[in-house]
Amino acid sequence: MSLDQYLELLDWTGRQPRKDKSGAIPEKLEKIITRLDIEPTMWVEAMKSFTSWFGSIAGSAERVLQHAKNAGGRWYHGMSRCRDLFPSPDESS
Repeated sequence: MSLDQYLELLDWTGRQPRKDKSGAIPEKLEKIITRLDIEPTMWVEAMKSFTSWFGSIAGSAERVLQHAKNAGGRWYHGMSRCRDLFPSPDESS
């Protein structure tokens, strides 16, 4: 299965209504990977190498820095990868 096929399947699965699930991804929404503005190949690499790339936390650099501050620190391992993979809303325009 190719990466594109896997992402299509994952997106399709999330859109399926089920009795034991409170909701589903609405049909009108763009695909998950598009909505999140994440490059699919980089996403797969990040998931394969999560611990070495990020350590213990990942997300937009802004959110990760805020989490570090709230936890009494200044930063977390992988900040440059966070900036590359998870653009902040004001950076992605």
